[in-house]
Amino acid sequence: MVDFVKEKLTRPSCQSMIISYMIFLKNAIISLCISGCLAIMKGKRNMECNREKNLEVCNCTYEPCARKGTCCECIAYHLKMRQLPGCCFSKDAESTYDRSFEHFSRLVQQGKI
Repeated sequence: MVDFVKEKLTRPSCQSMIISYMIFLKNAIISLCISGCLAIMKGKRNMECNREKNLEVCNCTYEPCARKGTCCECIAYHLKMRQLPGCCFSKDAESTYDRSFEHFSRLVQQGKI
């Protein structure tokens, strides 16, 4: 049974599904950032960051991180580095500090995300 599952996960159709999922996730994050920025520019939202509230749910374990709790800066930084922010990963996966799209894809293939 395990070999059958491994074979299924390594098929190109499964890999393309994972890539599509990653692209969808990246685009969703970008869309949220853009819609938030547009709402601020149109005066529908104030520009205050809810950093303290964000810190309550931020699972980033990288202690010297200056972006912790400031989601817009965190997302922009990681996307520029071809990564996803720590909040897209489980606690165990986040603690590896490997936030790459490829690592995310491996975790999806393993059924951990």
